[in-house]
Amino acid sequence: MRISLLLRREPFGRIVEETLSQFLSSRTATPHRVRWYDANPGLRAIRKDGFEPWLCNKYLNAIFSSEAKQNIFRPARQEFMRSPFWWRCLAQKLYVEAATHRYLGGWLAQSALGIAPAVGYSGHVLITGGNNHLRMFDMADGRVYVIAKSGFPRFFYERELTMRKETAGLTVPQIIAADPGGLWCLIFRSGIP
Repeated sequence: MRISLLLRREPFGRIVEETLSQFLSSRTATPHRVRWYDANPGLRAIRKDGFEPWLCNKYLNAIFSSEAKQNIFRPARQEFMRSPFWWRCLAQKLYVEAATHRYLGGWLAQSALGIAPAVGYSGHVLITGGNNHLRMFDMADGRVYVIAKSGFPRFFYERELTMRKETAGLTVPQIIAADPGGLWCLIFRSGIP
């Protein structure tokens, strides 16, 4: 589900703050702070607050670093580049091209996120929202973290883990590692779309 829809139905900013701070702290063994900005205050303002700036395009369901490499947008581009309505095709394609452009993407971001301390590999990471979890695509090594959203029932996360374990031999990406506390799992996807 797109972030624009999630913002209407839940306190998405608070959930992202809690979820990502728990995940990053768990993965790095260093306490992390995450701050959600409902409006994009600009990169300087986020840095002035002591955070690494991340941008959010709620229509493309994408949270990305201000230092994002172009290849991280492949999942968003594939999902949103086309429209089922012929009269929207050109406008939607132009918007996606502009929103994922290195220099224009920041101008079209509606919200922002600050992370402290900085994530060292942030230029290769795309975070997407979802109904019950977030996904963090690390394009540098082809890994995808599935992160259970804070405050949500663990049933859906556990169901996804079970499904992935029971599909041995199928083309479903398998679990490489899982957090013993049930916060996240790591799956590998060679050739991330």
